[in-house]
Amino acid sequence: MLPGLLLISGQLAAQTVEGAADPQDAPEVQAELLLLDAEIVESSTEGTALQLAAKQIESKDLSGAATTLERYLITDPESLVVRVEYAIILCRLDDLQAGRFEVAKIAENGLDQPTANRVQAECQITASDMPALKTGEGRVPMRNFRNRNIAILVSGTMITSPLTAQTVGMNSAVRNNVELQQTATGAAQKARIRQPVKMRNVVTTAAASTLQITLLDRSSLTVGPNARLTVNRFVYDPKAKSSSVGTTLVKGTLRFLSGKSARGGRNSINTPAASIGIRGTMVELAVGEDAVTIGKLQPGLVMGGKVDPQTASLIVLRGPGPKAQLGEESGIIDVTAAGKTVTITQPGMAVFVPFLGAAPSAPFQLSNGAYGGFDNMLRTTPSASAPASQQSSSQQSPSQNANSGNTATSTSTAGSGSGAGAAGAAAGTGAGIGSGAVAGILGALAAGGLVAATSTGSDDPVEVEEEDPPVSP
Repeated sequence: MLPGLLLISGQLAAQTVEGAADPQDAPEVQAELLLLDAEIVESSTEGTALQLAAKQIESKDLSGAATTLERYLITDPESLVVRVEYAIILCRLDDLQAGRFEVAKIAENGLDQPTANRVQAECQITASDMPALKTGEGRVPMRNFRNRNIAILVSGTMITSPLTAQTVGMNSAVRNNVELQQTATGAAQKARIRQPVKMRNVVTTAAASTLQITLLDRSSLTVGPNARLTVNRFVYDPKAKSSSVGTTLVKGTLRFLSGKSARGGRNSINTPAASIGIRGTMVELAVGEDAVTIGKLQPGLVMGGKVDPQTASLIVLRGPGPKAQLGEESGIIDVTAAGKTVTITQPGMAVFVPFLGAAPSAPFQLSNGAYGGFDNMLRTTPSASAPASQQSSSQQSPSQNANSGNTATSTSTAGSGSGAGAAGAAAGTGAGIGSGAVAGILGALAAGGLVAATSTGSDDPVEVEEEDPPVSP
């Protein structure tokens, strides 16, 4: 084995969850898992999450900073400090639609003038777009801050060797009811923070529940409510800073954000109806009834009788866009179904595959209403009406508590709601958020958002040959 090539094998002992490496794992795995574990702990409080994100920005890793702040917001949706920085990072990644949605969530709480200036500049929002932007007493001050197979290389040739158990990453955020199975037929166990995730583990989320998995290459998978997902393939060479990830989403919603080393690799996501080849990007998907629910919010999208509520797939490229900062390369996705491939290069563009055997639609600009559906299922919202349980990612040390600030108790109910919010969000149908649209979005968010429908179909995973490579870029 060439020095530095990461071979992952063996079972990870329970003490790894608490930060100790398993001696049965390769030394490279032990080192990477300890580093990842430390990052998860470091991002467990408001202050330390902001500090880690700042360090990632200093190293020109905007996507990594977005992952860190997304992780924190899953367990503390009430942190306006973190949310405003998250919004700015999304805008710096040229995902203006997502960034402006996050701004809309915090605008009604008010911003101090320096932060309001930053938000308007980074997200290209005018004062008239943010009627709630005010300064003065009672306003919240915002802080600034600067497959079974794994590869072995022999004489330059890539050879595959089967592994039955491969550690690919850790659960970095768990919200409400999430279960993990070692295999598709194994017994389900409650998912835990900092729990190792292995090849072919099956993740299942309940209503109003979310899981973020951070892989060893720092790619992240945020799994929305009522979802089922498997990691089929993971190849990682830390010295060459290259990796390749393959997952299967059977139902529900998913947000994939490439880690730095994965941006030049072959990454793919399979759904029952489509295969998505990913090149250095942020992508969101909805499968089954969630795809139908969100698709109904997209003006002009034909949702006829042939749409299958079990296999329909909606895929949107979120970024980075061509105007992304700090050298972040533009994202590209190739969506293949029924022998036809559609390539998307612009953030906010989406395709729809209505059923297994159908070709992808022509690309279309995702409306604010449809984006609101994704947002409700994959992100949290501050000041929701019903409480929700959450897990702490660590036992905080005194030094971490000293840096954490006042972290509010979570009350978000992501992935559940009355349905009225979806109608309100649909009022803003354009790609951008202009005058008046922010108020409409705020009203939709206050109404509770979409109801994440639970599929009544089979939970059996999609049959995917794990030896097959991802869709070629």
